[in-house]
Amino acid sequence: MLYEVIKNKHTEAIKSRNSLLKSAYGNVLAKIMVAEKSGNYPLPLEDSVVESLIVKEIKELEETRSFYKPSDDKYEDISVQIAELNQYLPKPLTETEVESMILGYVAATEETNKGKITGAIAKAVGNRFDKKLIKGIVDKVLEA
Repeated sequence: MLYEVIKNKHTEAIKSRNSLLKSAYGNVLAKIMVAEKSGNYPLPLEDSVVESLIVKEIKELEETRSFYKPSDDKYEDISVQIAELNQYLPKPLTETEVESMILGYVAATEETNKGKITGAIAKAVGNRFDKKLIKGIVDKVLEA
């Protein structure tokens, strides 16, 4: 389970006194604990939920990094944390791959309702593509 991997990496970071990685993994673990206690997810948490929490942490780190100049030490530190957490995410899909998924779904189901198509594709891509962009791609594919 991805949760166990993150927990072990956090322990390793503590033992090696690597404060950057300790912080990155610790923040993800905190998000995991909140998700577990929220009651919104079945326990134990599935890897897809943990991946979404990692994505959330990466987005927060990227936002924080945007306040610094690339020449700042803090910018580089945050970049290291982002790179470390990115290794636990599945390979992102390209827009072309999502388009072909949409075409395949439409061909297989003969569905024409944009909302249903968008929902099905959003579920299929999981954390591998920005879900906010799917509606635009569905519109583009169906208009073609």
